[in-house]
Amino acid sequence: MKTVWDFLNSREQAIILCSGLALLWVSLQRQLHPAVGNVLRAALHPRLSIPFGLMLAWVLIEVRVAASILPWTAGLSKTAVVWFLTTGVLLFGRLEEPTKNPHYFREKVIETLTLPAILGFYLDLYHFPVLAELGMLVAGSLVALVSVLASRAEHLAPVRRVANGLLASLGLTSVGYVTYRTVGEWGAMDKIGLMVEFALSAGLTVGLIPFVYFLTLFAHYESMFKRLEFRSEASWTHRLRCRVALFAGLRLRIPEVAGIGWDWLIRVREAETFEAACAIIRQYRARRAEIAIRRCEESDRLRRFAGVDGSDSQGFRLDRREFRETLRALEWVATCMHSSYHRRERYAADLMATLRGSSAFSDLPEPNGLEIEVSEDGQVWYAWRRAIPGWCFAIGGSRGRAETWRMDSAQPPSGFPGLHGCWGNSPGQFDAAPNWAYEERLAELVAE
Repeated sequence: MKTVWDFLNSREQAIILCSGLALLWVSLQRQLHPAVGNVLRAALHPRLSIPFGLMLAWVLIEVRVAASILPWTAGLSKTAVVWFLTTGVLLFGRLEEPTKNPHYFREKVIETLTLPAILGFYLDLYHFPVLAELGMLVAGSLVALVSVLASRAEHLAPVRRVANGLLASLGLTSVGYVTYRTVGEWGAMDKIGLMVEFALSAGLTVGLIPFVYFLTLFAHYESMFKRLEFRSEASWTHRLRCRVALFAGLRLRIPEVAGIGWDWLIRVREAETFEAACAIIRQYRARRAEIAIRRCEESDRLRRFAGVDGSDSQGFRLDRREFRETLRALEWVATCMHSSYHRRERYAADLMATLRGSSAFSDLPEPNGLEIEVSEDGQVWYAWRRAIPGWCFAIGGSRGRAETWRMDSAQPPSGFPGLHGCWGNSPGQFDAAPNWAYEERLAELVAE
């Protein structure tokens, strides 16, 4: 009689063994027990467990429908379970993605038939023996961890290249092995069965998307209604009228429901009539449309003037690639410098080593090209970076003052702020940083 273990392939067995060893290690670490308890309590909380249970019920219905259409086998049951524990759980854990990407669900449907999905299915056709799979899994995980850690330090770039090369070698080894087995056993392969397995995985993904869509919509409507009624003393009829107006205006548009801010909700709450509330929601949607148009225009402008030297009629640079990303990074450096001064009464010359991997630098290439200069007494500093078009931006400060100096020029600063004329007349002003000021005005225009 076959056991569940016999239905698993060697890769799945290796994953279970690794997971079991990891759980055993965690159980032996007493200091981790409180954190594990917190995770379990969060997972069992009704706000998470009930939606997850509903998703499981939805998937069971999908499987029941699939079983009535396809020639069902024990292998398809395993395929459905593996799909649920991987793709299904991943979709459930990314409920915030549709708020950032209005085409998220469409892309997910298309993704089920793209090359990465087909390649993943292809690599799962054949597997190494379980011990080899176990070794490759452990080695691949460790090498991937080394690659991630090495990416946070410029001096470890050679280590990252080696790690990435090893990962590529593991991938090519798997492709070569599967191809060798496929060519050699082509006549004996159950091609119809494999097509059914692939169709089942793709169909379960497509079938789950409506559930994820309405669960995401429900979660954001619930959050919006709670914010709407926070500390509200209005009658239940007024609150109901506001809810109906919001639903009538926003309907099933997840990004608009998730993106509405406090100021708009307060205006809706203070509207005296249903028509007035609806008019405010129309204004909100028009504002979002206007912002979307401006963002498209700005993206088009960046593409159109890429590589074009010179300035426009107002003196602002035409090629503005990486300007916004550079300013964001420099502002974060200034915040951290200000904090370091108040802790040690001097600016930190080694700040960049601490900030490696910061999300403020995520839109910049590696190495990011940021340079920091601190005076010998630690009382004056500046940081600068040259963007793609060759234009330099700089920010600096002195003696812990909240006001920062800013400048932008074709060349980096020639001295410290307040001690050299390239920084302008006073901190907090933009007389030496016209492109910086212009970029901040553009950012305000496209802000939500």
